[in-house]
Amino acid sequence: MTKEKADKKIMFPTAEENTILKTALWQMKVQLFVYDIPRQKLHFFRHEAVPEHENWMDAEYTRQEFLQSTIVDEEYKAAVGELLDKMEQGEEQTEARIKFHKEEAVRWCDVIMTCCFDGSHKPVRAVGTIQDTTNLGETKVRYHRETQYREAMLTDCRRVYEINVTKDRFAKLESIQDSTDTGDWDNYTQAMNWLRETRVYHEDWATFLEIANRDNLLKGYEEGRTEFYCEYRVVGETGKLAWSSSATHLLQDPETGDIKGFIYIKDIDKQKRWELELAKQAERDPLTGIYNRRIAEKMIKQKLKEAKEGQRYGFLMIDFDDFKYVNDNFGHSKGDLLLKKMARQVNMIVGEEEIFARLGGDEFIIFMEEDDKRSRVKRIADLICDMVRDIRVVREQNFHPSVSIGIAVYPESGKTFAQLYENSDKALYHVKRHGKNYAEFYQAGDLEE
Repeated sequence: MTKEKADKKIMFPTAEENTILKTALWQMKVQLFVYDIPRQKLHFFRHEAVPEHENWMDAEYTRQEFLQSTIVDEEYKAAVGELLDKMEQGEEQTEARIKFHKEEAVRWCDVIMTCCFDGSHKPVRAVGTIQDTTNLGETKVRYHRETQYREAMLTDCRRVYEINVTKDRFAKLESIQDSTDTGDWDNYTQAMNWLRETRVYHEDWATFLEIANRDNLLKGYEEGRTEFYCEYRVVGETGKLAWSSSATHLLQDPETGDIKGFIYIKDIDKQKRWELELAKQAERDPLTGIYNRRIAEKMIKQKLKEAKEGQRYGFLMIDFDDFKYVNDNFGHSKGDLLLKKMARQVNMIVGEEEIFARLGGDEFIIFMEEDDKRSRVKRIADLICDMVRDIRVVREQNFHPSVSIGIAVYPESGKTFAQLYENSDKALYHVKRHGKNYAEFYQAGDLEE
């Protein structure tokens, strides 16, 4: 067969068919090229619809020019040379993953080449495709990294699950250190609902479902979020609560394209309780165990900010009368004991929503809800005065401790922490000057003298 006939056997389709072919390849993000083996020349095709800035290999190169260009990464030029050598040697097909450079960006591409022969089976052309798999490559790397991480976590977690978020299914349970919540599961959503209802403490349901809900996971992934974490309490067989953490890592399966999730469940009870204790210590007075000034002021300001129309609060400023007498005559340890006993007794009568704090020394404040008749706050204040008078810190104590209390009411006696603090302090000063050992409301004008 003549060279002319051989060339005709391997000619490309018609112009119309060629356009259709290039369009299909372009839609698949595939770059088409031909390697003319006798001339050792590469020709890269482009489609008219492709923007100019994306046509990074729209040209013809000799083999030497292409291998000397900056398009192919220096470390992969030998691999490209091997691909071309195999075509020249008549190998039917070959492929490799090559690192290319497009301006400043690095592109990983799968290169596949297929050899075309003439009638005497001599290699004369090679048709090649270059498919950008940069993102797929990163997915494979992430998936491999997650596999290594999962193996390392098997001994550290109570449970490690693999789920298919796309298909709403459990893939497998890889590790288990207890059997309290394995269940017989297949559907992921059903399993999470079962866990919430039977194992998760009811106050933590919302926190748990925020990261366990399948729709939330898919939405988060679409928005670029790949890691979800929460801490919640689980109810043990005896009813005891224990802290657990759940970390979910999402990534795309490079083979199927499904969104997979790897869930790591850890027992963090000891660590969490230690953290909570540290947080408590940071906001508590070390002597009495009640709130300190810093956190109390922050909490009161927040309540005032959220106060609704018609809502009323009482701000009580409490100060021991003649506290110096206790320290001077019985010692500072007895003075501390008096403060602790007073705090313990007041804690028994104030509600969980009320704020009871030690400002420092022998000064305390209470922030609590008030009724329209100003009766609730006054009743609590009088009760505190009575309770303190009955406190004993030494045997045969021949004196009765007492406190003076100044009261400012929100909003009529102040709308900010500073105003309520100042006006309750003025009411307290009035009580101190007029006999001590009782409680008095702030009244503008009457207490200014």
